[in-house]
Amino acid sequence: MKPFLKIVLTASCLLSAGCSGIPGGQDAAEAFRLADDPDFSAKHLNTPARYFVEQMEFERVCIRLLQDRVKKNYYWCIPRVAALYRNIRKGLEWKRENAVFKIPFLTHPPEIDGIVLENEWRDALEFREEYPLDSETPLPERNSRWRVGYDRNCLYFSAQFEDSDIVAWNTVGKYGVKNKALYEADCFEVFLRPSPAFQHYYEFLTNPEGTSWDMMHCHLKTGRWQPINDRLNLGILRAASIENGKLNYEMAIPLAALYGEWNLRGIRPGDEFEFMPIRCDRNASGFRKTTPVPLLYDGHNIYGYIRGVFQ
Repeated sequence: MKPFLKIVLTASCLLSAGCSGIPGGQDAAEAFRLADDPDFSAKHLNTPARYFVEQMEFERVCIRLLQDRVKKNYYWCIPRVAALYRNIRKGLEWKRENAVFKIPFLTHPPEIDGIVLENEWRDALEFREEYPLDSETPLPERNSRWRVGYDRNCLYFSAQFEDSDIVAWNTVGKYGVKNKALYEADCFEVFLRPSPAFQHYYEFLTNPEGTSWDMMHCHLKTGRWQPINDRLNLGILRAASIENGKLNYEMAIPLAALYGEWNLRGIRPGDEFEFMPIRCDRNASGFRKTTPVPLLYDGHNIYGYIRGVFQ
């Protein structure tokens, strides 16, 4: 039986058990109603909601537990199903198409020293806005700079952000804010998918203190992601600096170290890849992530990346 039909069969169980008072109960019930269409998944895999539509299969463990009619399971499963519904709804309401940009060839590659000089980056593709995750509206300030370019050897990224409250956490190899993971404080991330034909992608991080963390992930058919290697060493050059209230990052990623045709024949004009730079920003008022173009969900949503075309 298809997972969606299983969800429908549990709807009466959910409602008859008096679980509408459980936080998320109403949204879970809405998820059951959505699932009444057995072709729902197939119809929405080509929408911005795909990242979470795929996760309906992953949540089958919740479906089984609900079917067991053990009330304690409702308090664990219903919030998960409810969150899934809310994220799918968010994706179905998302109107922004993925951005496509030409990536300039840099005749004179920048020096990776944490000092972002205009004469070194003038030919790079530049973005000047910051969008909070899940938002199509940029922050009112336009003082940020994100840049990307390439030469025959490397992909180059730089970023400049105004930041007078630097918080750097240096834990790598552990996930979650309780471990003070690097990506839960000020840092610069680059998600990179060398080939849109493959589900493997990289995550490169660096913070203001120079701590780095490089990983390779695989996007699974269940919509989840799985770390393949969280201790990569690809010879990436990177540097960061803080100067006059401005946080600067530079990064050079060797093309020969990445999977795909690049490390076999080199880059050719017209070759495509996908990427998304992300700023992680922690200060006294809280934590947020921003991107140079609108991004739905988070950096692991490979279906929302910028598509780059090498000039």
